[in-house]
Amino acid sequence: MNGLEAIRELRSRDGELPIYAVTASVAGEDPSPSLEAGANGFISKPYRDVSIFDAIEEGLGVEYEYEKLAKDEPGEAAPQEMPSVTREMLRDLTDDLKRAMRESIAEADLFALHDHIDVVGERDPELAEGLRTLADGFEYERLTDLLA
Repeated sequence: MNGLEAIRELRSRDGELPIYAVTASVAGEDPSPSLEAGANGFISKPYRDVSIFDAIEEGLGVEYEYEKLAKDEPGEAAPQEMPSVTREMLRDLTDDLKRAMRESIAEADLFALHDHIDVVGERDPELAEGLRTLADGFEYERLTDLLA
């Protein structure tokens, strides 16, 4: 049974059940088939936690109370600044490594992407840290462009 069949089956059993489809790929998928099958909503990868919480809130009617932290409050994480990684910085990476990194991004295999970044780190720890920050910040399109 595929995802669309599962949505139809669940919908036939319970017309009120909140159903949200999540893409299997970071490549843009058309939400129409899922919505036509009976899903209440569609969440695209890469997604942020807030997308999942918003779907739960909408589907179940729950309300979240988020704690607001004062700017100087101890323990607050500072916003992570995106590094200025350039194509020039990637010039010494092999074509095979760059291709493998792009494929990992396209397949949403973030464990493999981090493994490839670790390989970069063996030669250039600073570049690896910049790439890791981009990956952890969901900057997949930017990474793909840099690795092209």
